[in-house]
Amino acid sequence: MPFENDQVRNADVVCDVVTRQGATRLIGLAQDLAKVAISGSDMGAAQLGPQLRFLGLQP
Repeated sequence: MPFENDQVRNADVVCDVVTRQGATRLIGLAQDLAKVAISGSDMGAAQLGPQLRFLGLQP
């Protein structure tokens, strides 16, 4: 993994950028450690509106 388990253990919030269905190993570990875990899909969904407005594709 590109991160150490201790980094997740020491974090309060874990955010992923992989936008696939289901939990990644990072999100799974964060959930197992009872951390606030934000999936890549949720991150992408939250950014979609602002990105479309920036590109002028949405009012």
